[in-house]
Amino acid sequence: MLRNGFHAQLGERVRSSERVRDEALQVASSLFYDGIAHFDGGDDDAALARFEQSLAINQSCTKQPTTAPYALCCNNIAAVHARRGKPLQATVWYERALEALTAKEVCVCEC
Repeated sequence: MLRNGFHAQLGERVRSSERVRDEALQVASSLFYDGIAHFDGGDDDAALARFEQSLAINQSCTKQPTTAPYALCCNNIAAVHARRGKPLQATVWYERALEALTAKEVCVCEC
């Protein structure tokens, strides 16, 4: 009986952890799209902050940096740097996006 109780508690913790992860990825997605709105509106500081926050959440929730959200964040961070006239920083971020997209296994979902 003790063993079944332990497994039930462990299962609930896993489900709870998955819910927290899913909620974090939803926040990351919201931040990403908010960053696009700021970028389109010309507010590079706010856009960069949102893209960096989204990237950090995606990195903390995934085991591999080869997800489409990771690549999109890197691409958009590069676009901000490019628009700011910082080609070296933009290149670094574009290369990260390209590396993620050309990896052998790219996860196109938020996994």
